[in-house]
Amino acid sequence: MAPQTRALLQSEANGVRCFSHHPGQHWELVTRAVTRALADSGRQPGDIGAVLLVSGLLDAQNNLEALWLAELGRTLRMQTVPFYAVGLAGCAGFHAGLKMAAALTASGEAEPVLLVTFDQAGDALQRVYGEGSDFVYVTGDAAAACVVSRQPAQMQYALRGKVQYSANTEQIEHFSNDTDMRSIAALIKQTCQHAEIAPRTVQHFICNNYTLEATRLFCQLAGISFSKAVTAPLARHAHCFSADNLINLGHLHAEGALQPGEHALLFSTGPFQLGACLVTRLAC
Repeated sequence: MAPQTRALLQSEANGVRCFSHHPGQHWELVTRAVTRALADSGRQPGDIGAVLLVSGLLDAQNNLEALWLAELGRTLRMQTVPFYAVGLAGCAGFHAGLKMAAALTASGEAEPVLLVTFDQAGDALQRVYGEGSDFVYVTGDAAAACVVSRQPAQMQYALRGKVQYSANTEQIEHFSNDTDMRSIAALIKQTCQHAEIAPRTVQHFICNNYTLEATRLFCQLAGISFSKAVTAPLARHAHCFSADNLINLGHLHAEGALQPGEHALLFSTGPFQLGACLVTRLAC
């Protein structure tokens, strides 16, 4: 990349020190993430009723390779489990997938649901976005997964209220910062209202790992103190597309920073998509 871009990415205001890079295949990342998610939730591969795959890479390539899916299914021992791809969600894909998973479990159509997010930067997905603009960020390779279930046994978090997810396709052709910011503020307000939790009482705020400046803006729009934002993974991983929210939640969990009974507000945004939800740490 250009020297001036590298200098901008390394600046204190950006907050990025490195990015995650995986030289192998993305199904290797997926396998690790799924294995840990199943172990943490006390579920076995045969317990899973459906798998939702969320990936900007699949959107960019406009293809889910059948042989790759066969390899993944065999490795996970889920050859007969229905797989669904969640597309057109961009970097808000976690919330698009979570909304579908919540609907499937609530209706009884599938129980439990495994939600898997994964991406690797390359030809289809760039390592650096926004070069030459005032919003430049670097991306990392990652996979993250979680189990969504109505059965509380061994589950670590409870969803409060509803998963909010919205889109505005006019932003594709005629992007407006004002429209984007108003939509973010409205979505987060709606999320907190449904959960019956005031933004100021939320202990932790999790968003995409774009830049520290972007995180400050999201905090301002949410009405949450920047001190509550989860920013450590930004320096270590950079922006990992739809995996950001789960990476940051996992970071909080591993540190023991999110105590039982505390609330975390999760927010994600793509080019024309937005998503948010509130979760409460369970005493398990």
